[in-house]
Amino acid sequence: MGFEFEYGRRDSKPAPPQRPPRRPGPRGLRQRIADLWRRTPRAGRITVAVVLVLAASTIITSRDRGSDATLDEIAAASPPADANPAPATSRPATTLPPSAEPEPPPETTAAATLPPASPTVTASVSDTRPEPPPSTAAPEPTAAPPSAAVDWSELALSVVYVQAARCPSLPSSLSNSGSGTVVRGGAYVLTNAHVVYDDNGAPCRELAVWFTRSFEEEPDDWARAALVAADKRLDLAVLQLEAPVSAARSVRVAAQQLEPGESIRILGYPGAGGLTMTLTRGSYSGMINHEGEAYIKTDADISEGNSGGAAFDEAGVFIGVPTAGIEQVGLLVPAGVAERFLNRALES
Repeated sequence: MGFEFEYGRRDSKPAPPQRPPRRPGPRGLRQRIADLWRRTPRAGRITVAVVLVLAASTIITSRDRGSDATLDEIAAASPPADANPAPATSRPATTLPPSAEPEPPPETTAAATLPPASPTVTASVSDTRPEPPPSTAAPEPTAAPPSAAVDWSELALSVVYVQAARCPSLPSSLSNSGSGTVVRGGAYVLTNAHVVYDDNGAPCRELAVWFTRSFEEEPDDWARAALVAADKRLDLAVLQLEAPVSAARSVRVAAQQLEPGESIRILGYPGAGGLTMTLTRGSYSGMINHEGEAYIKTDADISEGNSGGAAFDEAGVFIGVPTAGIEQVGLLVPAGVAERFLNRALES
């Protein structure tokens, strides 16, 4: 199916309609001028044509002069233009997009007129430039080793069993006992004062310190000891071993900083269920004042035989001496207090 188009030829188009004839009427001005122009001789026609051309030229010239005069008047009335006019923009300023960054300020001519710096002056300034001051920031604390890296069976060898006999207020068949810690290179033992004193506050006359070969075994070796100094108010005492042991068993006693909730481990001889060492766990619960002294408070179990033993943090650092348990609250003499006591006792 297609479309059919019809094209017409040019010569077949209908002729335009003829202008209707004018009606006869009175002779007008236009006809009179035409009759006059036909009757005018050739020289007269030329003269008339020249006159008309001159008249038209005069009219056009006078119009242009008037336009020039108007422009001059506008220029004289307007203020003088700047020496460096701003370029015209093709669209209003309000339609321009805001610039992302402010344009830098134009350079001043003063900077260009300054003399260049001398090379020798520049070298002198760089040579005399002061060094930056050393950093005053405190060094980052060394991370403590995790508890898994601590050999607790080896650390337990520093904890000893203390036996005090021939106490004035006790029958000869009875004796005091407790725990202690080897300190100061294996020559001394730190313990509680109430371990080596009787209930009346008199010192016991025979002191023996027992050592074990492993955490699971009962102590099977011992050495005599002598009381060097004691502070009943602090409940601390220091003993000197008659036969010093290896320095590897010694524990460093120094002040430590604890965080709330930090884990605490206590080693000692409970005196019940056999003479083997026990390890109890708890956490640091802050400080407590007892009878005028500040003690570390913990929920770790401290039995009667653990008195005078050793308390460590999870990194195996000595933090205090277990001294008492009051209503399921354990008290530790802080390591800083024990350190000052040892310094006074051994330096006097």
